[in-house]
Amino acid sequence: MSKVWVLQHIECENLGTIAHSLQSAGISAQYVCTFEGQPVPKEMGDAAGLIVMGGPMGVYDQPRYPFLMDEMRLIAQALQEEKPVLGVCLGSQLLAATLGDTLAGLDSLMGRIEGNPSVVDRLDDTGVLQHQAALDLAVAGVAARASGVDRDARRDHPHGAFADPGRPDLRVVTVSEGDAMARVTVRALEARESIRLVGEFVRQLEPGPLQVALAEPLPGGRIGISAIESARGEAVHWLRTDALGRVERYHLRSPSYHNWPAVALAAETAIVPDFPLVNKSFELCYSCTDR
Repeated sequence: MSKVWVLQHIECENLGTIAHSLQSAGISAQYVCTFEGQPVPKEMGDAAGLIVMGGPMGVYDQPRYPFLMDEMRLIAQALQEEKPVLGVCLGSQLLAATLGDTLAGLDSLMGRIEGNPSVVDRLDDTGVLQHQAALDLAVAGVAARASGVDRDARRDHPHGAFADPGRPDLRVVTVSEGDAMARVTVRALEARESIRLVGEFVRQLEPGPLQVALAEPLPGGRIGISAIESARGEAVHWLRTDALGRVERYHLRSPSYHNWPAVALAAETAIVPDFPLVNKSFELCYSCTDR
């Protein structure tokens, strides 16, 4: 059974009905009661996620409650490891403050990259993927948008919060140069946009169900398909049910599957020592090509 860390700041602020949803999903809750002096974990470890509950203190009360800094460090680690983080009241404020620190760190990093002539010289005009080639190969994600292809599944195939009438405006970032520097630029700008969207969604969050009950059974003999924008681009999910409404077959096509040919094409204009730079500027997954 997987577990999540739960940071609790006051005895009356526990998981409540969230505990039932976790239990039904086979997830255990490991409480850390800071109001009893229990230390905040230094690492996420094998925890699958993090829930930060509310409390009587404020997000900037670190001098009085120094463990809040430890919580922000744990939140930052969970985000870095791409593990889900849920903030409730104070928890959402700590999440927003952590993202603000992350944004400052990102700006500092990009400032050092763009201010270093040696780094810029390695990235500029290296591994160029032309706009038409990106279209011909149906490239997705950062690689496509860095070559001027205005494509994003969150906007083109909206679902969930992105299909809500009150959703925040999604700013799709594109540049036209198509080189490694363009891919770095798009990735950094998209990180900024993601931080902004998290803040917008947190501010709009309202009470509601934590899970959606599926019809029992599912319609039989049907096929469903969806496109979801992942960190690497458009991921396509395909599912087929049998006559009894059970899942008969499920297939996920990763964006890496159809982005890999673009790496070979972009590398044709690069010198051999620059191939690792070209390769990692696309940031693709090797195992995702498994059929």
